[in-house]
Amino acid sequence: MLMPVVAPSTPAVMTLQQLRLLQLASPALPVGGFSYSQGLEAASFAGLVTGIADTRAWIEALLTRILARLDAPVFLLSYQAFAEASGEGLEALNQFYIASRDTEAARDETRQMGWSLAQLAQSLDWFDREQAAQIARLARPAYPLVFASCALALEVPSDAALSAYLFAWLEGQCISAQKLLPIGQNGAQGILFDLARQIPAVGLAASARARVGLTALETLAPHWSILAARHESQYSKMFRS
Repeated sequence: MLMPVVAPSTPAVMTLQQLRLLQLASPALPVGGFSYSQGLEAASFAGLVTGIADTRAWIEALLTRILARLDAPVFLLSYQAFAEASGEGLEALNQFYIASRDTEAARDETRQMGWSLAQLAQSLDWFDREQAAQIARLARPAYPLVFASCALALEVPSDAALSAYLFAWLEGQCISAQKLLPIGQNGAQGILFDLARQIPAVGLAASARARVGLTALETLAPHWSILAARHESQYSKMFRS
């Protein structure tokens, strides 16, 4: 007996903007993020991070105490400034963010990644003429600004773009931890899965600070800054920061 043929239901598919955002947040993006640990290697070298629990606590602290209070609000303000074609606002944000980097390696990191992403975007024709001119007017633009401009060019809403930016950072930290520490792939993925839950709350906190402006942003993280500075003269190292 033949069974009746039932037409499959129409599958739910992602929009083109969502697919573009996956590409923008991919660790395969050729911007050099794999070569930076952002202080994690120094923490490991100092014996402060040794296993899964330590690694999770370290990354969570950076996410909630640094990115939520500085990087994420800068990202949102940059997105808005690019949308409004505010050249003065963009230059102020760029200088503010670069000045917040406590070490030469950290400043080189954000400038190098920003330059690489801008070159990629231009080669793939993501920017229109005005957006390309906005980037060109900035003196060595920082990575959060360029990421925001790319998200805007790809017509991705700012809140979704920020979530992708934070997830990309979080995934990069977990990949670095996997290389530095005996936590294994499952351990790293567990940290990523767990801490990703906090991204919506970090986004809300960042939005509140961005609505106030630069005066609501803070960068005080002396322990992390000292470790990052020590990393520059560390005897043996795998990462550039």
